[in-house]
Amino acid sequence: MNSIRYLFTGINYPGHNGIIRRGFLFIDNNQVRDLGVEYPAEYEFSEYRADYEYKAVVIHGFSAAISPSTLPLGNNIDTGEILGSLSREEIKRLILNGLYRIIRAGITFPVIADPQPDLVAKTLLEKQIPAIIVDKGSALPHRPGLYYIDVEDSRVYFEGKYIGDYDEVFCPVEVISSNCKIPLIPSNPVYLGCILRNLSGYSNLLYNGYKLVERGEGIIRKGEPADLLLYDLRIPDKNALIPHRLEDLLKLGYLPDTILIDGDIIVEKGEALELEALDISDILATIRDEIGS
Repeated sequence: MNSIRYLFTGINYPGHNGIIRRGFLFIDNNQVRDLGVEYPAEYEFSEYRADYEYKAVVIHGFSAAISPSTLPLGNNIDTGEILGSLSREEIKRLILNGLYRIIRAGITFPVIADPQPDLVAKTLLEKQIPAIIVDKGSALPHRPGLYYIDVEDSRVYFEGKYIGDYDEVFCPVEVISSNCKIPLIPSNPVYLGCILRNLSGYSNLLYNGYKLVERGEGIIRKGEPADLLLYDLRIPDKNALIPHRLEDLLKLGYLPDTILIDGDIIVEKGEALELEALDISDILATIRDEIGS
C-alpha cells in the first residue's frame, strides 16, 4: 500500500469528549496530520480530496477479537475437525473471506484469536493489514509488522507485561463484564454490523486493542494512525440526522462506506479495493456434505 495525502472536508467527527463536531481531516504519511474547522490552503494540493457538505461522519476504526478462519463456518460444528480436513489453500481462502467481513464491518485493527494463527499472520502481512495475534502458548514465530499477545496458563501478557486473566481480558459480546478489555466476536457467520450496534453502550471497548499495544489512543487526533471509517449519510438509504455522539452512530447499525487503514483506502464507496471477498461456496458445500446436513 502506498500512502498518499487525503483531505476530507465538510465532515463530522467525534472530538475528545465524544461529541460529534464539524470540520476537516488531513491525512499524510499514514497518520492524521491535522484536523479542525479551517484548513491551510496548501492542503488543497492533496492527491485525494473529497467534500461531504457536512453529511458524512468519520470515526476511528475499531478493534475486537475474532477468528477469521472460522467466521464463515458457524458455531454448531466442530471447526477444529473441519479445518483439519481442509487443505492449506482452502483454509487461506476462508481466512481471506473472514478478513474481508471483518474489515468491511469497520474492525481495522483485529485481534486474531484463531486456530490457525500463523497462517492468518502471513495473510495479514501479504495484505499489509496491522493486527494483534493471540499466541496461546504455541511458540509462534513473532513476525515483524504485527503485534503479539502471549497466553500462558490462562494469563495474558504483552511484551512480558501481565495484562490480566484470559477470561477477563477477552469477553464474549453477549456477556460484557466490568473487567472486560477486548470484546470477543462470535465465530459464526453473523452480520457484524448488528454485533457492533449491540456494543454501542460499550464503545470504549472497541478501542482497547489500540491502547493495549500502544498503537494509538483510539481517538481522532494529530499523530494517530489513520485507521478511519467514513459513513456517507448522503446515500438515500442511509439518510439520517447527524448523530450527536459516537454511540448514536453505532446504534444506526450501518456499515462504513469508506475505510482507511494506515492511511490507505481499503474500501471506497462500499467497494473493496485492497481486500477481495473470495467466493468460498465450494468449500462450504464440501463441508456440508461431510457433516451430512
